[in-house]
Amino acid sequence: MLDCIIVGGGITGLTTAYELSLRGLQGILVEADVRLGGKVHTVVEDGFVVEMGPDAMVTLKPEALALCTELGLADEVIAARSLPAYIVRNGRFYPIPPGLFTLVPGRVRLRDLRWVSWRGRLRAMGMPLQVLLRPVPPDADVSVGSAFRRWAGAEFTTWVVEPLLAGVYGGDIDCLSLRATLPQVSTRRTEFLRSLLRPRSRSRGAVETPFRSLRGGLQGLVERLRSRLGSVEVRTGRPVGEVYRSETGWTVQTAGRERWQARHLVLAVPPRTAARLLREAAPDVAELLDRAVAEPVAVVAYAWPGTWDWLGTGFLVPRAERRWITACTWLSQKWPGRAPEGWNLVRTFLTGGTPVPWTEMDDEALARAVWQEFVELVDVPAIPHRVWVRRWTDGMPQYTVGHLTWLETVERAVARYPGLHVAGAGYRGVGLSDCIRQARQTAARIAG
Repeated sequence: MLDCIIVGGGITGLTTAYELSLRGLQGILVEADVRLGGKVHTVVEDGFVVEMGPDAMVTLKPEALALCTELGLADEVIAARSLPAYIVRNGRFYPIPPGLFTLVPGRVRLRDLRWVSWRGRLRAMGMPLQVLLRPVPPDADVSVGSAFRRWAGAEFTTWVVEPLLAGVYGGDIDCLSLRATLPQVSTRRTEFLRSLLRPRSRSRGAVETPFRSLRGGLQGLVERLRSRLGSVEVRTGRPVGEVYRSETGWTVQTAGRERWQARHLVLAVPPRTAARLLREAAPDVAELLDRAVAEPVAVVAYAWPGTWDWLGTGFLVPRAERRWITACTWLSQKWPGRAPEGWNLVRTFLTGGTPVPWTEMDDEALARAVWQEFVELVDVPAIPHRVWVRRWTDGMPQYTVGHLTWLETVERAVARYPGLHVAGAGYRGVGLSDCIRQARQTAARIAG
């Protein structure tokens, strides 16, 4: 009997397998797709390096970069160029002050919020006092939208908070939980107040970007993890059909009738996928996991030749603009080596708030509609020579109001089944570092 079966070959599953291999435990990792990496998907074609999933690691959460160093990839880590990013309002571009990415209006100058009216700016500058006078009770869970409207006003919430969070969660801020998405605001109020009141840096030099990647794309992390799985076998292209529970552990059977037994089972897949697998073996857990909410997202990338005088790493589009594009990254300007010399490479990011439901469109129609809007915004005098489209039907887990209560209930239910573990972006953090942290914690519990 194996020590562990891991279902799911994304970053969570791979890191769990890596950690178990370090401890000499025997296991098998089963992945339905023919490739590993999950939503980490780097397309490398003819000199283009196109990220169709996440495109960066952040220095604010150290787990991903620490893993890269541990795996001998430190020399491959590159920093994004220190160029501005923009907010779109009424079709115009406004540079985002670097301090604003922490959603702390007190750390930026009033005149830097040029896409917000003076009335809206003054209202937002009163945020420290409002947080102090109108706090969210520690045990309460409210939406991000309702909290920030109370503290910083409707305009700042609509044109600043919503687009900044959309790049991470892609959802409706009136549904997203403040406690789950911004714990530093809700549960660490004293620390948050100090950050609001701390004086701004007077430095006028370039602000170091917190974004990092690998020279050949984030798929390099996937490949290096795969190469270090000594005692854990990998089987790709094997959709799991059924999961059974017994007194000695867990049995997993694929659609092709392959079967393995182990003392531990790690479901490193989206919660609703895990729910389907546990329908018979752990029906109460399955019922809870089936309540998880996810937002479909799409990535459409374009490449075209020529030079273009647009200085920046990309832009965010608030939902109030009612456009197709939620965010756009100019990959060939943000990262070195992402496109051949003389070529532009951009990728656009779409969520569910598009003028027409894009899930009902084919790839060609979707790419055409998004490019038309991109040209309208940026005024590119060109047509794309290369197009890449990737849809993620369960792309963005939504930490809606009540998420942490749901999570605690899930964890209590899972604990009633010895050897069962669930981990991944659907639970305690959607970023690469969050998934790596959960994977290491899961492996430690199994080894213990």
